[in-house]
Amino acid sequence: MFDLSLSEKVLNLNTEELTSKTEELLSKTEELDELNMALVRANKQLELKTSEQNASNKALFESNRELAETNKMFALTNKQFALTNKKFVELSKELAAVNKELALAYQTIERQNKIHIEFINIAAHELRTPIQPILGTAELLNSEIEEDTYYDRKDSKNGIQVEQIKSRLEVIIRNAKRLNELASNILDVSRIESQLLILNKEQFNLDELISRIISDYDESQKGKELLVKFKGDRNIIVNADKTKIAQVLSNLLNNAVKFTKDEPEGTISISCQRKEDDYEDDNNNNYVIVNVKDTGKGIDNKIFPRLFLKFTTTTSSISSDDGIGLGLFVSKAIVEAHGGKIWAENNLDGKGATFAFSLPIK
Repeated sequence: MFDLSLSEKVLNLNTEELTSKTEELLSKTEELDELNMALVRANKQLELKTSEQNASNKALFESNRELAETNKMFALTNKQFALTNKKFVELSKELAAVNKELALAYQTIERQNKIHIEFINIAAHELRTPIQPILGTAELLNSEIEEDTYYDRKDSKNGIQVEQIKSRLEVIIRNAKRLNELASNILDVSRIESQLLILNKEQFNLDELISRIISDYDESQKGKELLVKFKGDRNIIVNADKTKIAQVLSNLLNNAVKFTKDEPEGTISISCQRKEDDYEDDNNNNYVIVNVKDTGKGIDNKIFPRLFLKFTTTTSSISSDDGIGLGLFVSKAIVEAHGGKIWAENNLDGKGATFAFSLPIK
C-alpha cells in the first residue's frame, strides 16, 4: 500500500494537495496521450502526402523522360527539316533556271511559229494567185472547144486534135482545181490553228445547197457511171457560213467519190434530216443531220482514232488521189465552229462508210 504519510513527509504535501497534484498529473497524462494520438494521425497524413508526392514525382520523372525523348526526336526532325529545306532551296534555284530556259525556248517557238504561219499564209496566197488564171483560161478553152469555135469536128484530123486537146485541158482543169483546193485547205488550217477562223453567217436553204453541189459534181463527171443522189427533208433553213458549209459538203462528197469510183454500180447518197430531240447533251434540241453514205471500200479500223486529225488519209496506203489529209480536219473545225459535231462509221452491211455532221437550227 502507498503510504500517504510517507508521501506527505517526502513531498511536504498534505493528503489533499497530493490528491490534487495526482489528478493534475493524470490530466496532463491524458492530454499528452491525446497529443501523441494527434501526432500519430499527423504522421499518417504526412506519410500519405509523402506517398502521393512520391507518386507525383515519379509521374513527373516519367513525363520529363518522355519530354526528353520528344525533344530528342524534335531535334532530329529539325535537323532533317533543315536538310530538306536546303535541298528545296537548291531545287528551287534549279527550277527557276529551268523555267527561265523554258521561257526563252517558248519565246523562240512563238517567234518560229509566227514566222511559220506567216510563211504558210504567204505561200498559200502566192500559190492561189497563178492558179486562178490557169483554171479560168483552161475552162474557157474547154468551153470554146465544146462549141467548136476553133476546129471543125467533121474534119477527121481536126477531130482527133480536138479530142486530144480537150483531154489535156481536162487534166489541167482537174489538177488546177486540186491545187486550188490544197491551197485553200492550207490557209484554213493556218486560220484554225491561229484561232482566226471567221464565220460569215447567213440564212440559206441547206437542201438547195446540197442539190447544187450534186449538180456541179454531175456536170463535171459526165460519162461516169457513179451515181450521186439526194434524199431527205426539204426547205431546211440554217444560219451558217454558206461557203464553208459548201466546203464541208464538197470535202465529204469528194472523199466518198474517191473510194467509190472504182466499185461496180457505186452509189453515193446524201441526205439531211431535221431533228427535235436532245442530241448528245446538246442544249439546243433543234438541229439537222447531214449524211454522206457511199458503197465504197469503207474506212480502215486503224484509221478511226485519228480520222479527223491533220495529215490523216482514210486508207492505210497513200496514192496520188489521197491528198495530204487536211480535208476532214478542216471540215471538223468548220462544223464545230458552228456548234455542231462530225463523225463517221462503216456501214452495217459491210459496204462503204457514212460520214455525218450536225448543225444547230436557230
